[in-house]
Amino acid sequence: MNLIEFDIPKSIIEVLSVLSVNHVNYWLFGGSVREVFTEQIPNDYDFVVTGIGREEFIELLNQNHIENYLISSRNQVQGVDIGGIYCEFACCKGKGDLIDYVKSLDFTCNSILLDLENGSVVDVFHGCEDIEKKRIRTILPPKLYYESNPTAMLRAAYVSMKTGFHIDKESIAAMRNCKNSPFDKEHRIISTRILNEILLNENAREGMKTLVDNGVLAKDFPKLNQRLVDGRVNFDELDYINKTVKPTNNDDKMDYKKILLFMDIFECEEKNLGKLRFYDERNSRTGKLLNQGVHYYNMIKNRTLEEIENLIKSQNIGGKYQAEILNLISELSYIKDRYKTQERYFEESQGERLEI
Repeated sequence: MNLIEFDIPKSIIEVLSVLSVNHVNYWLFGGSVREVFTEQIPNDYDFVVTGIGREEFIELLNQNHIENYLISSRNQVQGVDIGGIYCEFACCKGKGDLIDYVKSLDFTCNSILLDLENGSVVDVFHGCEDIEKKRIRTILPPKLYYESNPTAMLRAAYVSMKTGFHIDKESIAAMRNCKNSPFDKEHRIISTRILNEILLNENAREGMKTLVDNGVLAKDFPKLNQRLVDGRVNFDELDYINKTVKPTNNDDKMDYKKILLFMDIFECEEKNLGKLRFYDERNSRTGKLLNQGVHYYNMIKNRTLEEIENLIKSQNIGGKYQAEILNLISELSYIKDRYKTQERYFEESQGERLEI
């Protein structure tokens, strides 16, 4: 298996240099290593650090005036560089902590540790072999793992969609027979986020097909599941919306797309929308807007924009977010109309699609 050469962002190198000078060992791991081994440039970087705890690691950053980091909910240190590339450091003070941490990861293809200084690899769970075979296999027995962590079923679909790897047969059987749902109350925030990542991907069709084939959506979203089985979800339109949405500012980029895509694909699931839950720890306003925008869409989807505005105001829908929700509904309607215009032109002319 060949390693590719890749440039680590300058701000991350700054942190790694501090670790090296202080004789702290670190390894690249997770999807970052998988991407390196499949000749891709990582989009983000996950490291595991040994020999120091979280507080000691933070102290090292502070002593060296490295301030662009935040503490994640998993009690790890999460660094964010100026360019928006996320770099997460998991701190494992003892050797046993490192072993336990690797065991806690999801799939074998994400469990490989890579030493960037000398190129050596630690592969306890035969992840290199699974990458070679393009196979997604859980570290723990799949039945046990998916029952205790049902969000991992969505994660498996996401990794499969992103890499083209296949999910192993034992895992497929465990997913189809799993008694717990990724959309149970305690899992909704994470599951909604992963589902959103699938919908925002250019290969969303394959990701959603994996969820349908393995029975992940049928229990919670039966109507959507049937639409997907029947081929009645227009992924070309979803892709068009995804590429066309122009946010009002950089902070809103992902948020607008989340609302627009979820409104569109879940329009048949009025009674089950409560199983989706958005949350943005950086901005509580965004979380509320996402939740309300999705949940109110079905109430107003078949009305004119004037009727929508009257309904929103008369029933005080969305509270102080009324104007923003109305703008999102209007934008979705406008983009969908442009898509239909383009498709009509294409059908009539049998030529290239119109750039609108």
